Amino acid sequence: HLSIRRQRQMCIRDSNNTLTGQTIAAAENGTYSVVVRDDAQCTVNANINITEIAAPTDAAAGDDQTICEANTALEGNIPSTGTGAWTLISGSGTITNPSSATSAVSGIAIGTSTFAWTISNGGICLSADTVSITRLTAPSNALAGNDQQICGTTVTLAANTPAVGSGNWSVVSGTGTFADASAPNSNVSGLSPGINIFQWTISNGVCPVESDQVSITRFADPSTAEAGTNQTICAESATLAAETPTVGTGLWTVVSGTGTFADATNPQTTVSGLSLGANVFAFTVSNGNCPTSNDQVTIQRDAAPTTAVAGNDQQVCATTA
Repeated sequence: HLSIRRQRQMCIRDSNNTLTGQTIAAAENGTYSVVVRDDAQCTVNANINITEIAAPTDAAAGDDQTICEANTALEGNIPSTGTGAWTLISGSGTITNPSSATSAVSGIAIGTSTFAWTISNGGICLSADTVSITRLTAPSNALAGNDQQICGTTVTLAANTPAVGSGNWSVVSGTGTFADASAPNSNVSGLSPGINIFQWTISNGVCPVESDQVSITRFADPSTAEAGTNQTICAESATLAAETPTVGTGLWTVVSGTGTFADATNPQTTVSGLSLGANVFAFTVSNGNCPTSNDQVTIQRDAAPTTAVAGNDQQVCATTA
């Protein structure tokens, strides 16, 4: 736009009047002489310098980011025309080098912070774009709960409920089907005999996950105890004859009477020191915390008979004595 003072008739200047709203089109940069003539044929000459400033490169601040740490690198475009500068629009963050398109930024608070990348040329031609950096809170520490030993095929897990993030159960080894894999206290069924290991993982967006494992040991039901057949003996010792368990371990104990076992864990152990009469022994098969299986056997020890004394030899003549 051109603003040139007008001259009244008689060519007397009037500083209160100006000519505005006129447009001059220039073909190129340079100095142009402009002459303005009014109705009284008074003229005003002026020289105008016209400089065309190239439009800056369109600003591109980069894709929005989601981070877990308090620092990141910005991803603005490098201008081919003009110079760029970063500024903080909202939130928090310290820009290390505002004139660098890929400047580092630190001190980003939890939540969303917005930064502007502005490319300017000549101080009046501008192009700007913004980018949002969302910083998440690290997830809560994972606690999968205490290890457990069970006898059944189902157990209730006992992980912690995360204050930040969400949790999920997974099978590390063994077998198991979760009723609700996202529930800290989910039931898990279909456990294999032996050790089953499960992992509780808490995650929150792009933050490193927190995880912990728990071991569930499932014991099989022990074999049915078979203490063997009752015995009647005369000696003070006997050999027991329980069946060897295929699941679990056996142990002999005295129920009544007396007896000393050569090896109380041996199903076919020898027992000595038997009392006269009935001696009752129990053979118990156990496996972990499963209910035990018990059976009893009676060893009847009879007393040896009194030594027979037939009397002295005799010599007789009769047919009777």
